[in-house]
Amino acid sequence: MNQRLHALVLAAALLLPGLAWARATPEQVTRQYFQAIQSQGFAVAPRYIHPQEQARFKAMLLPLFELKEAGPNLSKALFGQAKTVAEIQVMEPQAFMESVLKVMGAHMRQAQMELGEMAIIGTVKEGAIVHVVVRASTGNADTRVTRMSVVSLMPEGDGWKLMLTGSMEGLAQAFKARLGPKAR
Repeated sequence: MNQRLHALVLAAALLLPGLAWARATPEQVTRQYFQAIQSQGFAVAPRYIHPQEQARFKAMLLPLFELKEAGPNLSKALFGQAKTVAEIQVMEPQAFMESVLKVMGAHMRQAQMELGEMAIIGTVKEGAIVHVVVRASTGNADTRVTRMSVVSLMPEGDGWKLMLTGSMEGLAQAFKARLGPKAR
C-alpha cells in the first residue's frame, strides 16, 4: 500500500509541472488570435475576446440601432436581415460581435486586404492586465503596411482573453459618427 502511495505521489509530481505549462501565456493567446483571424476570418475574433469586452462593444453600438435614421438599414447591413431593436438587445454579446466583425471581414476581403506577418516584440505587465507589443502587417498585393500595436489581455478563468483594441473602439466610434444624428 505504501509503495502504491509513493508511486501515485511520484506520478502526480511528474504530471503537475506539465499541467502548469498547459495554460497558454498571453503571448501564446495573442499568436493564436492572429493565426485564427488569418485562417478563419474576423468573425472568430470574439472567441478570444473577454466577455466583459464583448458586452462593452455591444453597448457602444446598441444605441445606433435605436436611431430611426440608421437602425433598420444598419441591422440589415450587419446581420444580413432586418432585426428589431428588441431582437438585437437580446443577442448574446459574442454573437453580436461576430456579426459585426463578419461584415468587416467581408469588406476587407472585397478590398483584397489581409493580415500578414505578426511578430511579438515584448510584454508589459500592468497589475492583472498584460500588454503584448506586436508588429503586424496588413495590406494587399499592391500595398503592405506594417505597424506596431498593443494587444491587452486580462485573466478569464484559468486563461487569458483579449481586451478591445483601440481599432475596435475606433470602429464603434466611426459607426456612431457616420450614422448618428446630424445635429451633433
